[in-house]
Amino acid sequence: MGALRLLFIACALSYNLIPCTVGGSSDSHSEDADVLTSDLLEWLRANGAYINEKLVVRHVVPNDPSSPRGVFASDAMDEGEVLCKIPPQLIVKSTDELMEGLPAEMSYCGAIKAVLEATSGEDITPYGRYLLSQPKGYTAMFWSQAAQNFLMGILRSTRTEELTEYDELPPHGLDETALEFGRNCDGDVDNPLYFQAAMLVAARSDYDVMVPMYDMFNHHNGHYNIKHGHDKYRKASEELGYEILTVTAIQAGEELYNSYNQCNICDEYWDWFGTPYMFLQFGFVEPIPQRWLFDFARVKFDLEWKDG
Repeated sequence: MGALRLLFIACALSYNLIPCTVGGSSDSHSEDADVLTSDLLEWLRANGAYINEKLVVRHVVPNDPSSPRGVFASDAMDEGEVLCKIPPQLIVKSTDELMEGLPAEMSYCGAIKAVLEATSGEDITPYGRYLLSQPKGYTAMFWSQAAQNFLMGILRSTRTEELTEYDELPPHGLDETALEFGRNCDGDVDNPLYFQAAMLVAARSDYDVMVPMYDMFNHHNGHYNIKHGHDKYRKASEELGYEILTVTAIQAGEELYNSYNQCNICDEYWDWFGTPYMFLQFGFVEPIPQRWLFDFARVKFDLEWKDG
């Protein structure tokens, strides 16, 4: 009942407090999303990026502006076909050499600073405008305190003896994550601009870098059909840029899906980063298949569709 209760509440909160999507692109309320997207793709191509001409960014449900956006194939694609190559100079990342080699909990600090720089000033790039167009506070760890308290009250255990946070339903650390960005990075989480930059890095980065186009691919472990061409763990992307390819042959009209926790370089996320943490970090309840972990019972299981 606990897992079902959390899933029900998460869905309800998603529909009322944040856009309920499967990741990828959200609509802009400040600028026309179609213009933002076309400007971004044109800017990327003009500055050395390769974007496959067969890619189309559109609403998941055609002609329904309330549906989320995704990346689709306008024509058939071969297995291993390159979808995009983003050169290093277009990737938003830390330029501070002092940030290199920092502990994992501080690896995002330079990226937050880089996002602040990319989204401020007079000469903002199309990617900076795209980032500025994203909704504010759409992930649970960046909700208002009242909204977090409401969700934590539902997750809290009914046991009366002394407990740790791991005796409660996941996700854990709901009210601490945003504050950690301030403590670890010496940032001002009371500053709305810093707060939004931290949320964008938490929700849209690939580890500690922000990659244009890459963050437009929606998540779905059941239909995962793209992969990284380079291994971020080996820092190849810092030298070669980001390359994304198809995993299998793609039909015309098919959506291109990433996996945010079970991709081909997602080693450290594979076992423990399940559906509750997907909701906490990315702001959506992932479609089935889902992965649930309950530390207090030492239980881990997957939910999958089964015909018949």
